[in-house]
Amino acid sequence: MEQEEYLKYVDDFRKNHIPKKYNQIKLANDLLDPELDHYMSISNRADGKSFNYLHFFMNLAIDHGVGFTLVARHYTLQVALQQFIRKISDKSKIINEKDIQFMRTDFYIMVLWRDKQIGLITDLNKATDLKYHSNTLEDFPILIYDEFLALEGDYLPDEWEKLKTIYSSINRQDEDSVPVIKVPKLVYLGNAVNFSSPILAGLEMFNILEKHKINTVRKYGNILLEMNKNEASNEMRNLRAFNEKQDDMTSGKFTINYYQIANDSQRIHIKSNPAFITIKLDKSYLKIMYHRETFTMLLSVINFSESYDYNLKLKDNTIKSIFLSEKYFDPKQIKKFIRGTYLFDNNFSKDFITEGFQNLEFLKINKIVREYELLNNPSQFEQNDLVYNENYKDRTKKALMTKFFD
Repeated sequence: MEQEEYLKYVDDFRKNHIPKKYNQIKLANDLLDPELDHYMSISNRADGKSFNYLHFFMNLAIDHGVGFTLVARHYTLQVALQQFIRKISDKSKIINEKDIQFMRTDFYIMVLWRDKQIGLITDLNKATDLKYHSNTLEDFPILIYDEFLALEGDYLPDEWEKLKTIYSSINRQDEDSVPVIKVPKLVYLGNAVNFSSPILAGLEMFNILEKHKINTVRKYGNILLEMNKNEASNEMRNLRAFNEKQDDMTSGKFTINYYQIANDSQRIHIKSNPAFITIKLDKSYLKIMYHRETFTMLLSVINFSESYDYNLKLKDNTIKSIFLSEKYFDPKQIKKFIRGTYLFDNNFSKDFITEGFQNLEFLKINKIVREYELLNNPSQFEQNDLVYNENYKDRTKKALMTKFFD
């Protein structure tokens, strides 16, 4: 299918099957873009994104053989997604509900239209087992993760890794073998709930989400992001009962606390004379970027690093890394976070570090930085340390003067 023919197909579906007051599946326009892998739609509740996107992908599978893999967070949600497909086919003008059947296995639920396999439903916890079913999964190259944003305690510990594993099981064919889209695609559908999603961390989306304008679609590398606030859907809901008029799931935006989040001038300052330290955590990495003279520090949690200087677990020791033993931790260090000593790259990094995960709020970050400087640049460190201490004294004197003689 050529781009022009495909766009007409999408436009016809939109005009004939999506009322204007609901989500208009704008991400679908760029499904054939060879430079895009991830498609993310975030909006307020009742926007119709899940219904309309899944309805479209069901139709695409029936008409053009591009199957979909619908992923749930837990096994128990597979049945809910099966019922959702029933609901879509019941309301559809082009898919007869009687033509939709389901075939259950231990690892997934196959979705059939008449005798044709158009999709399957599975869950993240089946990721390892699904590797042995790659011959089946590769026929369903559009991976859809509905409700990928959740309440903070609902996320799985290895959510990003499990999604990658399922995608790897699908991504086994060359471009000529994948109909229409050429390469497998990932579609994420969710309401603006919180910043703690491992998916957002894996895609390094936090700074992007903070600045992305509502009701726009924009490309960021291999990611296409759509953020919507659908006023029509809000008008249909009773927002009075729980005073929801301004909450995230109504506005379609995340609530952002900018306290201790580095601003542009602070970032420019640090990058003017930067140094980097990487610490391997359990499943992710803590990156410390600091200015070599002022020791202004910026902390961020990232999903991947080719190398690291320190590690939390003994099993991750290397010839070049240093194990973070008990001497690198002190409960008193939490005072530095309370005083705002450190800057953070984004809200996710701040939450991750300060909420008690792996005792990172007790980590002696200053000790690590000074040790790193002594090991890698001893003469320069002594000079910088002297400047830092002098500046610290000056700041302390000014603070005392202000305190007593304001």
